[in-house]
Amino acid sequence: MPTVPICDIEGGEHTLLNPDLVPSLKSVDILVETHEKLSPGVRDALEDRFRGTHVLQFRSARPTGFDMPTSIELASAIALQAMEDHRYADIEWAWMVARGRSMSA
Repeated sequence: MPTVPICDIEGGEHTLLNPDLVPSLKSVDILVETHEKLSPGVRDALEDRFRGTHVLQFRSARPTGFDMPTSIELASAIALQAMEDHRYADIEWAWMVARGRSMSA
């Protein structure tokens, strides 16, 4: 079973995901939510750092839906506010697969 770090660290991915500092990152698959507003240039930095060792795919984050369980009775506006995670448009997920592995996910 491969090791897959999964990161959602609110801009810290720019600092943490550095294969020069953590060489073992070169051989594992990585799933990370990028925060360009909090860490400008993070997408480009990840591409530069991992393009030689990984196949990268970037996917835009999607807004959360309104899927409150029917057993919870809240006014729609309150329920939506409770579930809103305040995502902004420039958040992406990067799926980085170590070369030689499959891209399925």
